[in-house]
Order: sequence, then structure tokens, then C-alpha cells
Amino acid sequence: NVWNNLGLAYQLQQRLVEAESCFRRDLAIVQEFHDRAGEGQSLNNLGFLLQQQGRREEAESCYVKSISIRRSLGDAAGEARTLGNMAILHRDSGQTRAGLALLKEALQILDPTEETTLKKQITKMHTEWDAEIQDPAS
Repeated sequence: NVWNNLGLAYQLQQRLVEAESCFRRDLAIVQEFHDRAGEGQSLNNLGFLLQQQGRREEAESCYVKSISIRRSLGDAAGEARTLGNMAILHRDSGQTRAGLALLKEALQILDPTEETTLKKQITKMHTEWDAEIQDPAS
């Protein structure tokens, strides 16, 4: 997890080459030790970094793998977080409707009785994007 945390620090400093190296090292370690939860997290973080770099196909591949792992582990919050990141990827690619579908999926897997920051963020994005589609002039 040290490599993951270092990668996040580099990412915040916009030192993206160093961040990618750290995330890839972290991914190799968690895979070697069969840490599926760590692998899901690492793939999500690597995907987000690749997305920042405009490497959309690689980012989506990481997200798809992360979602699959997190779903298999029953990690609803982690799965929803990655679905949200992938939704942003689609929206940034001009596919807002596809992004909305992913946000809806994320909201459906989160516990309806809990009000979390993640749920609030996803709900806010969904509401704003849906309004944009309904009224493109706004």
C-alpha cells in the first residue's frame, strides 16, 4: 500500500510519470500476494491516472477489471467509486448518456439507507448530467 499512497501523492503533484510507476509497482505486488481488494483499488487508481493522461482505452480496461474484482468481493462502495470514474471517462468522451447509465448503476448498488459522501457525489453528478441532457442550452 506504500506504493499506492506514494502514487497518489505524486498524482496530486502532477508528477504523473512517477505516479504511474508507483501504481504499477503496487499492482504487481498486490497481484503477487493475491490481494484482490488491493488489486481492485490499484486498478481504479491506475485507471484514473491514465484517464488524466488522455489514455482512455487503457483507463477503461483498468476500470472494467477493477469493477469485476470489486463486484466479486461484494465491495459495493469500491465498485460504485469505479463506476463513477468510468462514467466521467464516458462523459469526457462525449458519451454522457453512457456515463449516466453507469452512475445509475452505481446508485443502485449503494445501500439506500446510508447517506455517504460517495453517494451524494454520484447523485449530484447524475442530477446535473441528466439536466444537461434534458436542457442542452443550460
